[in-house]
Amino acid sequence: MSIVIVSGGRLEQSALAFFKEEQVVIGVDGGLKFCYENYIPVNYAMGDFDTIEPEILDYYKKQEKTQIRAYPPEKDITDSKAALELAVQLIKQQGKVRGLTGGAETSAMEIILLGGIGTRMDHTLANIGCFKYALEQQVSLKIIDSHNCMYAYDHSFTIHRKQLIYNKYLSLLAMGAEVNNLTIRGLKYQVENITLPLLSDWGVSNELLEEKAEIIFSHGILLVIESRD
Repeated sequence: MSIVIVSGGRLEQSALAFFKEEQVVIGVDGGLKFCYENYIPVNYAMGDFDTIEPEILDYYKKQEKTQIRAYPPEKDITDSKAALELAVQLIKQQGKVRGLTGGAETSAMEIILLGGIGTRMDHTLANIGCFKYALEQQVSLKIIDSHNCMYAYDHSFTIHRKQLIYNKYLSLLAMGAEVNNLTIRGLKYQVENITLPLLSDWGVSNELLEEKAEIIFSHGILLVIESRD
């Protein structure tokens, strides 16, 4: 099961490549306009709807397959975070139907956030902060735009070339706190058993030279950013 959240940040036509037939689409406030203009069916329309044209919202209110979930503007959560919480709830419900339990199964069910990067840096940083929540819930979250693909790990992992969306640069940043006992193998710049400080530039603009890379660490959260100019 995959879920696409369409938020109100920067959305370009390249985002259409991430929509497939068998997935759930959650349109978040201004992101509904992109769905409307590109004839994308929406399963859930949610937000405080302060940045969407009334006629577009009225259109989705008339769609039988679209559930409307309205929130007041004054709340302790962003629209994107509310959409992520809904996506996690849907994934866990699907897991119960299939009899799935544990991180290995739930993490295979992917959430993609489009429009999560935009002109509002506060919203962009808050969306990046959602990776911690996704890790706690044991679901896979990716934030993607036309130049970046971001995801996070709280344990050692392997990156394969074939799984990359953008294979120009691969950056590793410590998120929330320093990352301890970090070893990197298979990238252009390799390290052995170092401590990576919070948001340090040490991990910026690395490159995958081999078919796969091993990233080993004992504690912390690594933000992975695939990017291109």
